[in-house]
Amino acid sequence: MAAGALLFRRVGADATFLADVLPGTLAFGLGLVACVAPVTAAALGAAPEAQAGAASGTNNAVARTGQLLAVAAIPPAVGLGGDALSDPARLAAAFPTAMLAVAGLMVLGGAAGFALLRTRDREDGGRPIRAGRASSGPEGACGDGGG
Repeated sequence: MAAGALLFRRVGADATFLADVLPGTLAFGLGLVACVAPVTAAALGAAPEAQAGAASGTNNAVARTGQLLAVAAIPPAVGLGGDALSDPARLAAAFPTAMLAVAGLMVLGGAAGFALLRTRDREDGGRPIRAGRASSGPEGACGDGGG
C-alpha cells in the first residue's frame, strides 16, 4: 500500500490515467488484498467462536477510526488547513507531501504490526495456531501470521 501511495505522488495537473494514476491504484489495491483479508482473518481467528461478532465489530471500528484520524490529521500536517483545501495550486503543491506522509504511516503501521501482533495459543504451550487461525508470529505478508 505504501508503494501505491508513493506512486500517487506522480499525479498532478499533467497526469494521465495510464501512466500516473493506474500504477498507484494497482499497487495500492494489491497492498489492500495482501493485508486487509489476512489481518481480518487473524483478528477473527484469535477470538473464541462465541465472541466472533464482537471481534469483527472491534476490528471494523478500529479500522474506521484509523481512517477518520488520517483524513483529519494529514491535511493540516502538510499545510492544507482552512482555505488551502479550496485552492487548487496549494492543494497540488501539498499532495506529494501528503502521499509521502501516508506512505510513511503505512510503513510504521506495518512495522508495528510485525513487531507487536503475536497471538499464542495458551492451551497449546505457546506454539503457533494453524489451520485458518492466527499464528504466533508474523509470517504473513502484513506481519499478521496470515500465511
